[in-house]
Amino acid sequence: MGNSPERRSGNLNAGRVITSDLGGSPGSGGAYPTLRVGSRGAAVTKAQSALLKNGFNPGAVDGVFGAKTEVALKGFQAKVKLTADGVLGPKSWCALMSAGTRPIVKEGSSGEAVTRVQRALNARRGSGLQEDGKFGPATGQAVRSYQSTLAMQIDGVVGAGTWGALQAGR
Repeated sequence: MGNSPERRSGNLNAGRVITSDLGGSPGSGGAYPTLRVGSRGAAVTKAQSALLKNGFNPGAVDGVFGAKTEVALKGFQAKVKLTADGVLGPKSWCALMSAGTRPIVKEGSSGEAVTRVQRALNARRGSGLQEDGKFGPATGQAVRSYQSTLAMQIDGVVGAGTWGALQAGR
């Protein structure tokens, strides 16, 4: 099956297992592939760590997407008003990667909040941003593109409205 479109999009036959090494090009599903029960690998570990950080216990952070991870994910999805189906796709990844405080960030900002914005934009839109916590021109352009797609004010600033959209998985 390799790197077929079905594998990248997560449209796998029941019973198949997704194994991810967080590689791949932006938008290919590399760092943020669609995950579900049976998935294994570094992307699952990343998801489990994020769920735990946000107050949802996935059980052992072991890179194995089992029943406890599914229950934790469904709880998170319900909290952020996404379909609580236990499948970690682009919307859920976006909400999970951006979860947290909502400080205003813009070009010149740096830190953990910027990293969350970069991760969320990569997860939702395959923006290809370096997740380095530095809000430079590339992050600014990705934010403006995201805002444009959602018919928001296009200012390149991640304020309450943009955070709200990211944290809702939009």
